[in-house]
Amino acid sequence: MKLENVIERFNTTPILFVGSGITRRYYDLPDWEGLLDHFAQIIKDDEFAYNFYKTKSQTTECKAGLLPKIAELIQQDYDLKWFSEPDIRTVGDEGIAVIKQGVSPFKVEVAHYIDDNRVADRALHKPGKLRNAFNYDRDSDEKHDFTDE
Repeated sequence: MKLENVIERFNTTPILFVGSGITRRYYDLPDWEGLLDHFAQIIKDDEFAYNFYKTKSQTTECKAGLLPKIAELIQQDYDLKWFSEPDIRTVGDEGIAVIKQGVSPFKVEVAHYIDDNRVADRALHKPGKLRNAFNYDRDSDEKHDFTDE
């Protein structure tokens, strides 16, 4: 079965997280859990907001896994709050138009957050740097450049 056929079966628009290490390392964005924590705290102004959703997820069936269930619960509450409390809205007219078409405010806000907060590693744009960007010491989490400058 092709990926596009699987996606067509979804009831909602999926968000795909590929290689969170890349987004964390080269775009200075949080991993999926960090992203969910950020949005959970918007719903509940509490440092334990994410833990609330994690605990709630652990007491319900999680066919797709724990993080997707946590995301689902956060999305439900976030969408309700987004519609009732305009002050949490950060998307512009383009995002509003997408939401008016039926896309979840949570998904639009996540996309907006990623777009607004990514900081590309400028070194990747120099010739020969992309290949070397992946040469790093996993123990120290340091990048090593093995090219001569």
